[in-house]
Amino acid sequence: MTVPPPATSVHRTAWRHGRAEAGERTIPEEVPVALTYNRVTFAVMLASPSDLEDFAVGFSLAQGIVRRAAEIDELTIVPTGQGIELRMWLSPERDATMAARRRYMAGPTGCGLCGIESLAEALPDLPHVASTASLPPRRSRRRWHRCRRHRR
Repeated sequence: MTVPPPATSVHRTAWRHGRAEAGERTIPEEVPVALTYNRVTFAVMLASPSDLEDFAVGFSLAQGIVRRAAEIDELTIVPTGQGIELRMWLSPERDATMAARRRYMAGPTGCGLCGIESLAEALPDLPHVASTASLPPRRSRRRWHRCRRHRR
């Protein structure tokens, strides 16, 4: 398994001069990333899958798990079907510090992953919803303008 690219191109429809126009747009990817120390999950959060080594080291320093990057004995990026694990190995001394600091981590945004402790919990199986509902572009545009009038 490989780490997904940090961005992807998608088809889009945009309104230009009163009509729908097809095109492409590049959007960032976000995947669940688990930060583990000596195989114990410390946090799971959404992140773009690039510069993951820097992310792991920076997070470890900011959280006080290590005082220097060299205190991370080993760092392995492990892509899984559920996300990415940033697997770090610490010396026994740093492992004891990390265990003492382990706590519920609440993030500053509402992505829904606060308190999740594994990649499996981050992406549960959801039921498939089958629908043939469709909203033609002109009706969609009218609805958008109606909503806009009510926001004022």
